[in-house]
Amino acid sequence: MDFRPYCSPCLWCCHGERVFVSEAEQEALGADAFTGVHGGDDAPCEKLDVATGLCTVHPRRPTECRLFPLDLLTVEGAVCWVVWYGACPATAAMTRDHMTGDMDRWERELDQAWVMAYVEHHRVNQPAKYRPGMFTLLRPYRPTAAPVAP
Repeated sequence: MDFRPYCSPCLWCCHGERVFVSEAEQEALGADAFTGVHGGDDAPCEKLDVATGLCTVHPRRPTECRLFPLDLLTVEGAVCWVVWYGACPATAAMTRDHMTGDMDRWERELDQAWVMAYVEHHRVNQPAKYRPGMFTLLRPYRPTAAPVAP
């Protein structure tokens, strides 16, 4: 589901964490590759143009950004889908059918190595903004067929 029509834009999704970017995604960005510079829990993403509120690499943004407001986190030892209900106003437009369809599609498309590296990135770099009430647990991650790496 495309949430841009519902975006406020509060830009919560573009602040406060190191974006996970795979080697393949870095290569695809070429000269626009992420530098890894991060200013802290309230800092904007290095690719956010704060004057316009737009992502400078939006058509080629990393998978993590394309997933939002869905996310994959480790909850009680299992990789699970969550949705950022407590943080993202656009989620008011989400229905359970939208979420299920998006999770099913991502489970077919995501590369397992990417998923494992991504959840480890979150475990190590979990920003302060990830706290109870900010997200809602949806279901365990259930990979399906052999997907293509993002």
